[in-house]
This record gives sequence, C-alpha cells and structure tokens, in this order.
Amino acid sequence: MTIQENALIISIKQSDGQILLFTDKDLSDNMYRSGIEIEYMSRNLGTGNQNMAMFKIPSTMRDQINFVGSTIKVNQMHSEEILYSGICIEIINKENEMFILCGSHLMALTKSIGTYYSAICRANLGDSKCGKNLQQFTFTGKVIEMINKYSFVGDHDLQENGFFNYGILEFGQKKYRISISHGRLIEIFPDVNIKIEVNDLYTITAGCNKSIDHCVRKFNNATNFRGEPYILKSS
Repeated sequence: MTIQENALIISIKQSDGQILLFTDKDLSDNMYRSGIEIEYMSRNLGTGNQNMAMFKIPSTMRDQINFVGSTIKVNQMHSEEILYSGICIEIINKENEMFILCGSHLMALTKSIGTYYSAICRANLGDSKCGKNLQQFTFTGKVIEMINKYSFVGDHDLQENGFFNYGILEFGQKKYRISISHGRLIEIFPDVNIKIEVNDLYTITAGCNKSIDHCVRKFNNATNFRGEPYILKSS
C-alpha cells in the first residue's frame, strides 16, 4: 500500500460553507494540505458522549481557520467510508501545543457564550489535572501473532475488552494510538511508518474515552473528573 493510499483525509467544513481538505501525511499534493495530526478518534458515529476526536494543529492555523463550529469528517483516501464525523467544540492550548477537540452536534449544544461546558473530561489521562499514575495502567508484552499490518495478538496481562482503546502502544521510541483492544488482540490506527513483527517487545498503556463512566468504573477517579457529565442528556 502506498503512502497516498494509506493517508487519511480530514475534511473541515466551516460555518461559511467553505471546505478545506487535509491529510495526516505529507503527499506533496496541491489538493490536500498537511499539518493536522490525529491524536485520538472514536469510531462511534452517533450523538452520544463517546463520539469524540482530538486533532493536533500547528499554532499558526488557529488564526487562519475558523475551527470552532466547523464540521469535521475523516475517511481513508480512495474510500467513501466515514471513519469519524463530528463538530469542533473547543481549541485547547496544552504545553504550547494546539489541539482541536471534536464531538457530536449534541455535545456542541453544551457550549455557551464565554463558558465552555462539556460532558467529557478536559483532563488527559495521567496529567496533573487527572492525577492518575500511569504506571498502574501500563503493561509490557511481546508480539505473538500478526493478524495484519495494524493488528496483532500479544502476551500482555489480560484485561477487559476495550481497556486499551485510545491508549498508547510503544515499540522503543515509536508510539502509536490504539484503536481497538479485545482480549490480547490489539489494533492501532493506520500509520504508514509502522513495522511490527513477531517477537517484538512493547509497552502498552490503558486509554480513556474521557467519560464519567470510565473515570469512575475504570480509574476510580471521579473527584478529578474535569467535566459536567449531567448537564445534557440525549433522549
């Protein structure tokens, strides 16, 4: 598979109707701009609290593009299947890096003028606001069987299905975002530079979908939840 075929297309439709096209790879293509990186992305295309995504953007883009209120869709190049669809609800400045937080249109209704309310947590797992020690949720393993280029079976400690979703997989200095975990089966989001082989050693860290359910049930950390989970409920 070529770099172009493996690229993800990020479509941003601004409130004025203008559509901007980006890719997560540098294709040297006049049709697509590069510079946006996918930090994490839910596969839930519904209207609930789990329909979330976060994209890293260059700081220079903040004033060039009207992100907040824009509709964002992600699909793989040469495929019409929508991998993610949501609306940008906030721009986050974290440690001198810029991120756009996206959610469902229902979640966007929780934003009011001058104040941002969110049913999802504004902290990141393991940071100072979250307060959790990631060592408790980090495990080591070895690749036992390759399923395809982006998924494998490992021998890390068995956890409940979904425990590592949105988490981090590390092979030495290389880090990848986990898409799906089921038993000891791990699948990561597509990355053209990935090369995983049987017997490779890895470190794997749990992920958080930033919901109050995860915060309470998975991490026992409700006192540090940085969101307003009950301000709006879908019918």
